[in-house]
Amino acid sequence: MHTRQSGINGITNNYGNCSNYRNYCTCRVTEMQRPKISVLMATWNRAPFIRRAVRSVENQSFKDWELIIADDGSTDETPRVAEELKSENPRIVYTRSEVNEGISKNYNRGFRIARGEFIAMIDDDDPWCDDKKLEKQITFLEKNHEYVGCGSGVIV
Repeated sequence: MHTRQSGINGITNNYGNCSNYRNYCTCRVTEMQRPKISVLMATWNRAPFIRRAVRSVENQSFKDWELIIADDGSTDETPRVAEELKSENPRIVYTRSEVNEGISKNYNRGFRIARGEFIAMIDDDDPWCDDKKLEKQITFLEKNHEYVGCGSGVIV
């Protein structure tokens, strides 16, 4: 899968399994029943935080998504919390490494199972404040094909 990224909490085109890297801009995910957006959350030992971030995804006005929680070998209660969240919502996918492999391998594990046409990323300790975030970003990207990604504002 070749993905063009645009930064933290951004949303990007996910061009699927392309046989030729040079042609990745013309590849599209075509399988039926795929979500429009795969939201990827990488986590490690963040049990106190992930529920709030997941709820911010569930509260989005745009509902055609899957959420992939990629756990990098957590040793706290993160696996239990993630399994609970998964059991509450069939759009949540939980994948876990038995050992900590580092953030890059953890993100790549999540990217490999992503099925959406677009990829959005959310930090495990940083819930989205805008319930229309995904809706606004998808609308922008679908109207502006010359862009491959977009981000959102920062609230400090």
